Amino acid sequence: LRATGFPVYNVLDYGARGDGKTNDTTAVQAAIDACSQQNGGIVLVPAGDFMIGTVQLKSFVTLHLAPKARLLGSTEKSDYKAGEGIPPGNGNMVLLFAANAERISVEGQGTIHGSGAAFNNGKGDGTGPGGTPGNMDRPHLLVLYKCKHVLVRDAFLTNSAYHCFRILHCSYVQVHGVRIHNRVNRNNDGFHFNDSSYVHISNCDVACQDDACALFGSNQFVTVTNCTFST
Repeated sequence: LRATGFPVYNVLDYGARGDGKTNDTTAVQAAIDACSQQNGGIVLVPAGDFMIGTVQLKSFVTLHLAPKARLLGSTEKSDYKAGEGIPPGNGNMVLLFAANAERISVEGQGTIHGSGAAFNNGKGDGTGPGGTPGNMDRPHLLVLYKCKHVLVRDAFLTNSAYHCFRILHCSYVQVHGVRIHNRVNRNNDGFHFNDSSYVHISNCDVACQDDACALFGSNQFVTVTNCTFST
């Protein structure tokens, strides 16, 4: 990565353990914050299981997941919070989020695992026909709100407690080569769009338990090509 000429912020240098047991939320957030404060660069998640709660992505930061890296969602509800600045529709508890950010990326062949089975109480969220309010207080895997110039590529997103990837009021978003397997809790959407524009998705494979690729509101200039969907 250093060959790219961009500064690299390794989460291990900020106290992360990557042992699958230690809560590494503070360390991962500290690496992202430092990267953002220094005008951006690459935050490296190396090989290991890095257990985290809610983490905020920030402008000009690339989160790079090494092939054997895994961000593992905590099974403790108290480790999550609502994404700052994200409206509550369909819940706003989340593992990774960004709001009002620009030029952010999530890349690499590593994994983001939401530990979603831990939040399964047998209830859906009640949004379907004839539904009653149910289990909405559970974390989504990745939510972007009012973000511009976003790139997500190559990662494996899996086992979200709720929707996998929510793209809300965003513009100029590219998602390429991402694989989603999301079948451990009800309402496990794959891609979920609201009122976004200039969004391009390609070469993705999605297997989920609810809507594989859902568009709500007024979306413009959206293309979805060379993808497979199973639901």
